[in-house]
Amino acid sequence: MKLTRYLVLVCLLCPIFAYAQRPLTIVGGVVTANVADTNDFQVTLTANVTGVTLVSTTGSANTPVTPATGYQITMRFVQDATGSRTVVFGGSISTSCSVNSTANSVTICRWQYTASTNLWTDSGGSSVSPNSPIPANQAQGPTYNVLNYAGGLTINDAQHIRDGVTAGGATKTVTSATANFQTTDVGKFIACVYASGAQSVTVGTTITARNSATSVSISANDNGAGNTESCVWYSNKADTAIRAAILAATPTNTASGDPNNKPTLGNSGTAYCPAGGYAVTVNAVAGALLTFAGTGSSIGPNFIGEGKTKCNIYPLADSTDPGGPTLINLFNSSHSVIGGFSIDGLGFAFPFTHPIVGLTSVQNARIYDVEITNISANMSNLGTIDFTNSTMILGENIFVQGASTGKNDFACGFGGTSSSHFKNLTCSNHNQTAFFGSGGGVLRGVAGDNGVVIENATFDECGSATNDCTIFVAGYANFYGGWIGVGNSNRSAMNVDATSRVWISNINCGQFGSTNVVSNCMTIASGGEVNATMSDLRGNGSGANGVVVTGPAGAKFFDMGGNKYRNCVSAVCTDVSLANWTTMGFTGGITPIFPLATNATTQLGARQTVTGIAPTFAVTGFGTGPTITVQTGSTDAAGAVTITAGTTPGSSGTFTLTFTTGNGAYGTNPPVCIFGLVNGTGSWNALAQEPIVQTPTTTSVIANWADNSVALTATSTYGFVWSCYGK
Repeated sequence: MKLTRYLVLVCLLCPIFAYAQRPLTIVGGVVTANVADTNDFQVTLTANVTGVTLVSTTGSANTPVTPATGYQITMRFVQDATGSRTVVFGGSISTSCSVNSTANSVTICRWQYTASTNLWTDSGGSSVSPNSPIPANQAQGPTYNVLNYAGGLTINDAQHIRDGVTAGGATKTVTSATANFQTTDVGKFIACVYASGAQSVTVGTTITARNSATSVSISANDNGAGNTESCVWYSNKADTAIRAAILAATPTNTASGDPNNKPTLGNSGTAYCPAGGYAVTVNAVAGALLTFAGTGSSIGPNFIGEGKTKCNIYPLADSTDPGGPTLINLFNSSHSVIGGFSIDGLGFAFPFTHPIVGLTSVQNARIYDVEITNISANMSNLGTIDFTNSTMILGENIFVQGASTGKNDFACGFGGTSSSHFKNLTCSNHNQTAFFGSGGGVLRGVAGDNGVVIENATFDECGSATNDCTIFVAGYANFYGGWIGVGNSNRSAMNVDATSRVWISNINCGQFGSTNVVSNCMTIASGGEVNATMSDLRGNGSGANGVVVTGPAGAKFFDMGGNKYRNCVSAVCTDVSLANWTTMGFTGGITPIFPLATNATTQLGARQTVTGIAPTFAVTGFGTGPTITVQTGSTDAAGAVTITAGTTPGSSGTFTLTFTTGNGAYGTNPPVCIFGLVNGTGSWNALAQEPIVQTPTTTSVIANWADNSVALTATSTYGFVWSCYGK
């Protein structure tokens, strides 16, 4: 399959940001796991295990490190085809796990560390087998409810507010007019974030007392007085249970792929997230919530929540960058379905350098009903939700808005994304809005791929004062309906580089809001191409950056018809006219073109009209002080001029038709022009010579006229008409 071959080729150049589970080998009957390397292990039982040893060392010197209290690990035991292998625990593992002895069965064991006792105890999940589905009336197929992997702990009761107030220091209270605190909240964890993005109440702090529905006491000092803080409180973290459910839903053999061209050696399941709030931590040891690294279009797991704003995931401020996409990380996989959840970062300034949700080199996947708010990262040409080098992705009802402070990401990233369709997509209020690039491939090339289709999307304004919002770098995209906006002064909603092609239809493009800031709809570099139809394209304010479209003469803007060009100031919009076309419409040398294929045959209707900026006209031989009037409606392509002869006119002379620079003259080759004579109050001689072109250029045409040696009459009017065609 040509798309698969192309994807694999591209993926050879991609960094692998996934963390699969660590396989362990039975050596002399003993399994040894270093919990400082990862918290996710798998043991294939090819023999009996007489002991499971947990160590925690780091570096080449194997320096001992002590895990934090509450640190959890997961160990998956897979019986081989023989089965009946036994496992003995002991040592620092104080709670045994009952391992299923059936051939090819899988048992998931989980333990949690307590530093004061140096012991690992059951964390819920011991003996949990991967056939713990939610009720059949809620989902079809092998579905793994994350609550079944919590070991009886409450993990879905997180709540949040955005009007939290801390008094500072030893006061140890959090107040909120909207919280409605309950007595059952006592003992829960609470964490808060200032509007600046810093922690005000540190993760690990607990609620010690309910003072009222609007106030609680907390176990530790806050980091200073503040208001409009975002706070979340919860009974237990949910990340370990979510990872365990996803692990259970993950195919055991990553060689499985699309049955069209790969073996089917295992089926993917679905991890299910019921309604509730889930507080989670991600880091380099534990990894993302969902991490799957295939071996070339491997079938990946599914993660489906009860719905956007129902399954609510809150990354906590103790999270660090896991080395790849931070919460959802699919790589080199296919056929996954992701959707039905919300992620709210509460505005904390996470140290992330990778996307929050990343589908990298993924194909034939669906992502739907996802909301990602108040979270972002520092990264170049990547989005908070990102689809680098992925193909045949169907995305629906995705909402990305509101970034944490001081980050430089895009809301949505489509670098190298091809042959994919996104509809009802919102990318908004990040440093920049969206990035489209080639990813190293050749879009619309011989591999049969195409650009991204964006349907009914909102690409809202961005926050950068130095960069344009929606960026195309060797990128292709097709927009059908929706909005592409800009927010800051002297910026463009769209910036199209010299190697990009963009198609827009029924689009509203321009400044967001009632303001007089100077901005434009789009900037196009020389060689870049935009094709537009049925769209409203707006500049805002005045000046060079307040025009609709700016770009040099080599930039291409193809007007396919039905477009409206407007200029707005403080939400009062007027159509761009001929009088202000070069100051409010198109500047820098670019001019809109209605394209025709080379050697095309054009069928014209019964009538043709021309409209545009009038050229200038000059004459000799019409005496002293002639008056020249270019008639209304005249353009470079066709027009007429009336000349009132001055004193002592002659019988021959020249005229010069100079094309308007506003329309970029006639390209690289001189046009073909035909001229004729028109009688006015004075009449040309019956044997007068039709004008003869002498010097045609791309910017002007000089021609001779002769009245058969009969002098013109002073103060009488005479006319010329012309028709010019570029070539």
